[in-house]
Amino acid sequence: MMGQLDAVKAFVAARPGIHKTLGPHGITLMSHAKAGGPDALPVVQDLAALGDADTPLPTQPLAAADRDALVGKYVYGPGPRDFFTIDVQRDRLGIDSPKSPARRFLMHTGSLMFFPTGVPTAKIAFARENGKVTQLTVPDPSLMTTAKRAG
Repeated sequence: MMGQLDAVKAFVAARPGIHKTLGPHGITLMSHAKAGGPDALPVVQDLAALGDADTPLPTQPLAAADRDALVGKYVYGPGPRDFFTIDVQRDRLGIDSPKSPARRFLMHTGSLMFFPTGVPTAKIAFARENGKVTQLTVPDPSLMTTAKRAG
């Protein structure tokens, strides 16, 4: 797509509204075009003319105190690798697991519900009990994972 204006125009014409659909990593078509540098400028301009080709996923601010309250280790099984780690790096909340290929930032959608960057369809919910965060849940249609806070 980088600089392939005719291909992008044909695709948008064939699938009206496709320019608003997020890619598999939650990235807009416009963001991809912008990453194409000067060669992709005609694509950027064409998508900009559509008016709604770069609508970001809605997120909500998260207070520093709430963010910091989520930090910790959350265990979901008996194995030595059955846990998630929630941490803060460069002032941004993230999630990691020994079973995952890479740490991901968490995007807050409200009420302590998040999605990891690049996977807007994944949901991660935190629960509080008596004012303390006690668990996180990853609701998946085929398997729901609940991890209890360690320590």
